[in-house]
Amino acid sequence: MKRLILIGLLMLAACSPAIPSATPQPKIPKQLWTMLILEGLGATQPTVADGTVYFSSGGQFIAVDAADGYKKWAILAVACAPAAVDNGLVCFGSPDRNLYAVVAHSGEVKWKYHSIGYICNTATFWNG
Repeated sequence: MKRLILIGLLMLAACSPAIPSATPQPKIPKQLWTMLILEGLGATQPTVADGTVYFSSGGQFIAVDAADGYKKWAILAVACAPAAVDNGLVCFGSPDRNLYAVVAHSGEVKWKYHSIGYICNTATFWNG
């Protein structure tokens, strides 16, 4: 098992100030939360968008709150590359030969496209 650890690199309000000094010091990131994730098939790099972390682990595609690690939703689908997020949709390819479009706030599968081959690249939005 691995741990998904989100540190405050992108969330400046979560960073702790460095020790006072005469020269400016970089802010030291603070660990916000940690979560156990399963390795193996479908363990992807996370995508962070609009305060939510999206990733695949243990046969599920999962959305968690970036601030506290609380699981918002999970669906039975495996991503094999980081998801793309735009206009309230989360899109990802899967080794089940589907391209999924999932509603970001609810986890509802809005549509899926079945391909003749694996879809294991990061999805890209074009022209809205």
